[in-house]
Amino acid sequence: MTRSTPATGSQGQGLFRRLIVAAALVLASTGIVLAVVELILRAVYLPEPWTTRNFTVDPVNRLVNYFPIQYHPVLGYTGRADYRGANMTQGRMGVRLNHWLPADAPSPPLPSGGILAVGDSFTYGSEVADAESWPAQLETMLGVPVVNAGAGGYGIDQAVLRAEQLIDIVKPSLIVVSFIPNCVGRNEYEINVGKAKPYFDIVDGKLVLRNVPVPTYRPAVAHVGLARAVFGYSYAVTWAAERLGWSDLWLVNRQEVRRAHTKGRDVGCLLWPRMAERLAGRGVSVIALAQYAGIHINGHDNLRAAAGVEHVLDCARKAGFTVVDSYGELRRRYQSDESRFWNLWVRRPNDTKWHTGHMSAQGNRVTAELLAEAIRRDMPNLLAR
Repeated sequence: MTRSTPATGSQGQGLFRRLIVAAALVLASTGIVLAVVELILRAVYLPEPWTTRNFTVDPVNRLVNYFPIQYHPVLGYTGRADYRGANMTQGRMGVRLNHWLPADAPSPPLPSGGILAVGDSFTYGSEVADAESWPAQLETMLGVPVVNAGAGGYGIDQAVLRAEQLIDIVKPSLIVVSFIPNCVGRNEYEINVGKAKPYFDIVDGKLVLRNVPVPTYRPAVAHVGLARAVFGYSYAVTWAAERLGWSDLWLVNRQEVRRAHTKGRDVGCLLWPRMAERLAGRGVSVIALAQYAGIHINGHDNLRAAAGVEHVLDCARKAGFTVVDSYGELRRRYQSDESRFWNLWVRRPNDTKWHTGHMSAQGNRVTAELLAEAIRRDMPNLLAR
């Protein structure tokens, strides 16, 4: 019995090695088959077969890219240049035009010497036609060209960077930097609604630009879950989930927001002296414009106070800029006639007065009138062109 023990141990070790080799061969062959399937499916179904995106967030990407935008390494994104839509017309450098153009019409040169408007979707004029945005209506009121460089989802940081990008091209006499209370919080984000963006940090009391060049969006593991974070980059897995009817379980529909810090209000304040420094000696005036959703006015949402809008506007005043805060006029209209007040915002069929969208053509006209009044009062030289 003692003589057979070594042989038995040797046989056991040999069997174990053979099992390991067999398992490795099975795994290797399975991996090769899966890789081949992945390559075939990508070649057949994807216009860019070598893309490395996480496919589980495709619903978010489709929603974000529904809007006519294009990647920009410093701004994150801008409007898509020379875009023609049903009621959205964009010209050179992705600015929104103040009138509709047919698909075959070339984009006109950007006018210079007038007004440059930057901000988020409230500046862009989302949900209204080209001529109904407040920049378009302001241009008509004053007879001065207005370049609408707004883009949906921008923070104040991106709006200021957009102004810096265009100032030497447009050479404006006036820059209007518009923001809603949400824009103050957006100063804190490195990811906003599924799109990577630049942001400013504060180091020793000074602004430091981060996340530039803006990277490709990669969803966080905490947002999509470990399985999607690992296997989401396989198109074959997503393809199989779609064919099996499991898309609702596999795909992610929530837009990710990722904060880099919580200094949005302080960043907002420091952006004004940054602008003042860059505009020194150019003879360019600046208006800081605060806009609002209806729920910010009727008291249902206290974001105006929570975001510190008045504090950010006070910083703009200290930088020597004119301030137009539409809150007072909108609040007056709410108290005067609440039913008519809600017509200042676009209403969807399922909306209640607590859920309003962007400003309607009528609401944008109120904004344009407030700006026109401030310009006529404080900047008459702009009108003597």
